[in-house]
Amino acid sequence: MKHEPQIQKIAQGWELINLQFKTQAEAIVDIYTTLSESLPPAIQSIQTINHAMKESNKFETGENERQRKELIYATINETISLLNNRLYLLANHQQKLKTLMDKQRFIVESAHIADLDILLTTYTLQILILTGVGSKIKQLPKISDYYWISQEGTNAFGGVAILFHKTLKTKLITQKRDFLLVELDILSKPILLGAVYILPGKSIPQDIFDTYVDKSFYIFGDYNAKHTDWFCTNNNASGVQLRNWLDNTGREMIYPNQPTSKRSTEEKIEKRNSFKSQGNNIWKYRHSTFHPYAPSFEGLTANNGIIRDHQVIADTLANYYEKHFETPAIDPNNISHIDAMKEYDVFTE
Repeated sequence: MKHEPQIQKIAQGWELINLQFKTQAEAIVDIYTTLSESLPPAIQSIQTINHAMKESNKFETGENERQRKELIYATINETISLLNNRLYLLANHQQKLKTLMDKQRFIVESAHIADLDILLTTYTLQILILTGVGSKIKQLPKISDYYWISQEGTNAFGGVAILFHKTLKTKLITQKRDFLLVELDILSKPILLGAVYILPGKSIPQDIFDTYVDKSFYIFGDYNAKHTDWFCTNNNASGVQLRNWLDNTGREMIYPNQPTSKRSTEEKIEKRNSFKSQGNNIWKYRHSTFHPYAPSFEGLTANNGIIRDHQVIADTLANYYEKHFETPAIDPNNISHIDAMKEYDVFTE
């Protein structure tokens, strides 16, 4: 990317500004809290002492001494009044700061909602699956011509949601923490469509998967599962468990040709992308047969009839996607874009 160094510097600068604002805000909140907790008892103590002084002044016989104590009493009263006013202003400023911080937090948490709007404006989507939604799972945005089916997660980072176009007929089949399974009525035989989020270090919900092993289903999500068969540098427990379950049940998994968290070894990437590294369009690579999990496919309708040759179909679709997909433009003011670039830099180092 031509301007990538400049974008990175802008992103780093923005992160520093954001961190500085957050640190300063937290420090101010601590000061406000300390003062608001310590001032009231201090004022109360001064008032008690002042009252005792006033009472003792009643028994003073000397005129000069009595006037001196009354002057001290009046001065302390002024001080107490000033402290009370300052305490009121302090509470008011603290509330304003809290409102500002809440707005900033809302903007940060809602940044991905703006991306969702852009996505739906750019493409005519029928289904959109989100996993690891986080706190926004409780307040999903209302979108015209679409409806949500969602499920909260076991922690603040979990939760899954599926956005359907209003023309699609669905039926909720299973709804558990971090898991959804919906029956989608679009073909002659309904399709089971699922979404799952698995916490790092946790096992896959094999008991749920086993329930539908004799049916056709598609479960999308963040499995946090690593296995060398999926071009990861090593295996983890959930990756081994998922790999064994796939082997035992005859199910297949669709996964990207590079890991989504940590990059695999160069040897595996080069082996997987050998076709692409020669300057070819990766979408034009095809297998001799379609996978068993794919729906029945009769061919591709074109102006001159139906195309059934697999290579011609692959070439036609590849040319279309190559023409219509472009490198995304990074918005330096969008925190979600900045976070995405950081994650991208991590696994492309």
